[in-house]
Amino acid sequence: MRGTEAVINFHDSSASSSNLLFPDRRGGDAYYSPNLRRKLTDKLLGYIRLILSDGASRNIFMFLCLNLSFAFVELFYGIWSNSLGLISDSFHMFFDCTALLAGLVASIITKWRPNNKFSYG
Repeated sequence: MRGTEAVINFHDSSASSSNLLFPDRRGGDAYYSPNLRRKLTDKLLGYIRLILSDGASRNIFMFLCLNLSFAFVELFYGIWSNSLGLISDSFHMFFDCTALLAGLVASIITKWRPNNKFSYG
């Protein structure tokens, strides 16, 4: 259902609100695909395999997981002990994790094969 159709149906008194909020998954929603879950799972597992197959990407991924775990522990303990220093340092670690994530994405992109659109890979 497109945006203008949703507005028209929302203002239509004869339209049932349950169909707008929860469209029929078998045919009412144009964006739903029955194989969507399988496709997303296959894509995610492919990226995980790609990360774990290369030593540098694997090290970045493991350090990202370690850094995230320390950041969450530090945030939890900072909130529990009411320590602004621990809370601010945990947010600093979260920003470090975004830099690690950018590096991980870059290491994944370098492994893409060239095609007609992107001749450099």
